[in-house]
Amino acid sequence: MKNRGSSAARGFSLIEIVITVGILATVVISLVGILPVGIKSAEDAANRTVLAVILEDVHNRLEGQLLEPGEVAASPFFYDRQGLYIGEDSNEEVKAGRLYRADARLIDIAEGSRLEHTSGLMAVRIDVWWPVDTYSGAPLRKGKPQETITFYVTPLTGADWPAIDTNYRPKIEF
Repeated sequence: MKNRGSSAARGFSLIEIVITVGILATVVISLVGILPVGIKSAEDAANRTVLAVILEDVHNRLEGQLLEPGEVAASPFFYDRQGLYIGEDSNEEVKAGRLYRADARLIDIAEGSRLEHTSGLMAVRIDVWWPVDTYSGAPLRKGKPQETITFYVTPLTGADWPAIDTNYRPKIEF
């Protein structure tokens, strides 16, 4: 009688297939469990990048605005998915791309405090919301904004300027 070949040529047994499928299932389930975390991390990184672009734009738009406590006259500012500014004079198609909203407010830091010699230094508080309603511009999220950033600004001219020009109204300089 002839030998029909070695045991390697027989194929896989049912137990070997079940073990392989079990190992593959464990790997796939682990990867699927990690996927939402990876997507969330990528989304957070994209929002942080856009937020940096928005803050730079708001910073530039504030220069030359009146340095008076309260809402900045040009606020709120709207931005699309890439952080590009969308003005009020934009057409409806462009306005439909609004995703981020930045509200800017000036706060007098010397008022009610012991700070002296601030030379008109004020804080700018910027609240950034996303997503927003594309038509009204209102934040869709209730409660606190996703990000709040505060930085300081000074007047465009010195503290003696009101004595020189009685109609003087200080403007923001960085």
